[in-house]
Amino acid sequence: MKSAVSACMLSVLFSMSAPHAGASPDVYRSSPSPAELCATELGRHSEATLRLQRLCDAGAKQSDLTLSGRAAAQANAGTVRIRRGDLEGAARLLSEAHAMRGASADIAISLSAVLIRLGRYDEAVLALADLDQVSEELRAKALYNRATAELQRNNVEAAFVDLRETVQLAPDFGPAQDMLKRFNVTPHALTADAQDSTRNGQP
Repeated sequence: MKSAVSACMLSVLFSMSAPHAGASPDVYRSSPSPAELCATELGRHSEATLRLQRLCDAGAKQSDLTLSGRAAAQANAGTVRIRRGDLEGAARLLSEAHAMRGASADIAISLSAVLIRLGRYDEAVLALADLDQVSEELRAKALYNRATAELQRNNVEAAFVDLRETVQLAPDFGPAQDMLKRFNVTPHALTADAQDSTRNGQP
C-alpha cells in the first residue's frame, strides 16, 4: 500500500512539473521589446520624457539585437537626448552608433546636426565626408547640414556647391533655398578675362 501511495504521489508531482520541464529560453516575446517601443514612441511623439530616455537606454543594451539593430537603438538613445537638450550626451551616443559595424549611414545626419549645434563644425563635416551610402530621400538634408558646417568654417565655395545640389535634389526644401539666396555669385573667370582685355587695350 505504501508503494502504491508513493507511486501515486510521484505521478502527481510529475504531471504538475511536466509543463515546465520542456520550457524553452525566453527568446520569443509576447510584447514589443524596449528597442521597438523606443523607436515607436520616437516616431509618434516629438517630446521626450525621462521615461522614454530610460526605455531607449534599455533598448540599446538588448543582447538579442542584430549589428544594425544595435546601432539603430544606440542612435535612438541619442535622439532622445537631443530632444531633452542633452547635446553632449547625444553627440557621444550618436558618435558611437555611427562607428558601429552595420550602422546606417543616415545616422551621420543626426550626428552632424548635434555637432553643428555644439559648434564642432570640423567634426560635422567629417561625419558627412562620404554621402554615397546615405539614403536617397535623406541626402538633401545631409548636404544641407554639411553646407551649414562649411559656412561656419568660412569654406564658402564648398557650402555653395552643397546647397546647389541640395535644391536640385529637393526644390521645395525652404531652408536651403533661403540660404542659397544669401550668396552673391561672381563669375570669377569672366571677370578675370575682362580685366586682362582692359589691360591689353581691347574693348
